[in-house]
Amino acid sequence: MKGKVSKVKKGKEKVSTGPVFLFPGPEGWEAWSTTEDGVQCVGPVESPQKLEVEAGAVVCLPSRSFFSIPLWIPVEEGIGARELAKIALESKNLLGQNPDTAVWAMEPIRTETVPAVGDGEPGSRQLEAVAVLAGTLEEDWLLESAGRYEIAGRVLPAPGGGASAVMRLELGRWVVDFYSNGKWLHTQPLLAKDLQAGAATEVASLLAQMDAEGTLGALSQLVVRDDGEISGEARQTLSQLPCPVRMEARAVPRLPAWPWDL
Repeated sequence: MKGKVSKVKKGKEKVSTGPVFLFPGPEGWEAWSTTEDGVQCVGPVESPQKLEVEAGAVVCLPSRSFFSIPLWIPVEEGIGARELAKIALESKNLLGQNPDTAVWAMEPIRTETVPAVGDGEPGSRQLEAVAVLAGTLEEDWLLESAGRYEIAGRVLPAPGGGASAVMRLELGRWVVDFYSNGKWLHTQPLLAKDLQAGAATEVASLLAQMDAEGTLGALSQLVVRDDGEISGEARQTLSQLPCPVRMEARAVPRLPAWPWDL
């Protein structure tokens, strides 16, 4: 990862010069912050409550707290994108048993022209990155000191290229973050616990599905971000994916330009 990172124990934190991120790391919750001496990471611990950060911290939600779906919605005059997204989610039965109380967030990715059908006029559709909370947030994640809630993959920098993906460990489980033109698009937890054939098969299936839906496009690269050693077998397995694969250290969280409605 870029910059100087110091792992410190609780009670030895240095004064932060920017926002503090409570992040679901590979082995547990961590507090990331920037100090005069560089970037520091405190943790891991079992719960964000044990980090005892000052007011204004950004709590980054893990993938198990929500499900995300890249969603095409029509652009219609007089009807807001959020309402159209809700209608689309309800039609897919993705708002659960209590759709009126579901909380979701969305971010526009790109807009495309839709060819005219019959004698109709050409229209347009907009791709949205949509996240729906899977249920109530765990009590340990609700912090009085929190200033903002975000999705973990959204606070991580996207790799270069128009369409890219990142594999990372999150609370002991591998997940894949997908990005389009530098914007977070989708996070998918994997069933496979190790970077072996099962993980590669899952990623390939996800790529095929997103390609069929026209949501991602040709993947420019897949990056595995992990501070541990990746075995030769895992590298060989991942090299079979239909895109370049590279390894790099974990990235430092950063604050997006605007918050989501979470």
